[in-house]
This record gives sequence, C-alpha cells and structure tokens, in this order.
Amino acid sequence: MMDTKVYGLNNLVIDELSASTNVNMGRVLFRTDLLFTGTYSANGTMFFQPMIGEGRYWVVLKNLEVELFAPYNIARNDFGEEIIESSEYNFRFDVKDKAEFRFDNLYYGDTELSDIMHSLFNNNWKFATNHYGRVFISKVVDTMAKAYKNYFRLAPLRSLIEY
Repeated sequence: MMDTKVYGLNNLVIDELSASTNVNMGRVLFRTDLLFTGTYSANGTMFFQPMIGEGRYWVVLKNLEVELFAPYNIARNDFGEEIIESSEYNFRFDVKDKAEFRFDNLYYGDTELSDIMHSLFNNNWKFATNHYGRVFISKVVDTMAKAYKNYFRLAPLRSLIEY
C-alpha cells in the first residue's frame, strides 16, 4: 500500500481519557469511522487464492475502536516545570460494525476473479481487519501518539491539573 490517505479523524470521539498515577500509565479509548485510500500492488495469496493486480484501493472501517496505552514519567522542562513525558505506547483495536474493501484493477481487469476476491474480503471483514488492520491503524495511532507527546511536552503538568 502506497500514498495512503486517511479520512474521518475529524469525527473521532474520545470515550475515555485516564492516567493511573500508581503505575504511570496513560490510557485513551476512542472510536471513529475511517476511510483509507491509496495505491496498491499485489502479487501473493489471500484466502488460499492468488491475488494480483495494481491500482487504487479504498478501505472503510465502521465504528473502529482503539485503546491506546502509554507509560509516562514526570520530567522537568527547560523552565523547571513538571511535564508528562512518554516515549512509547501500545494499542489494541477492534472494528465493531463492518469493513469494506475495494481494489480497482484487481486481477488486471478480470471481473469474475475480482468479484470473487472482493466477496471473500467483504464477507470475511472481521478476519481481514484482525489480521491486516494493524498495518493501517498503526499509522493513525503513530500520528496521534506524536501529537499527544508534543502537546504534553509543551503543557506544564500544573496547567493540565488546573484545567
């Protein structure tokens, strides 16, 4: 997958945001619908069938739930203020409602084989997202984790607590 673009983050809902001070662990639980678009090049197997082709793709994940865990430390910035510092994270995800897959030019235009593979993907969306969704979702979570990391580096802990 190349040139991937993600749509739907503006509709993201944060259901839970917490920090466990006894183990220094932050947690964010959020959900959204996402659309991924880009280009693909396939030359392998899927569902015990050969899968070949090149072109544009799109993937829709309906009601994606992501739980992000980030261990943190309390550090001091250049002004001596306490800040939250986190350098790593882990996450789990679950596509709750549905996923849809579309690969243009799959099997280089052979619509019969393409329809079969699309049917396999779309009828087995839970399997496909559980096994291959992390590739897509990790890029989104990486971007979010970097944004949170930068925010907490700039926001003194005192200002977060007062809020």
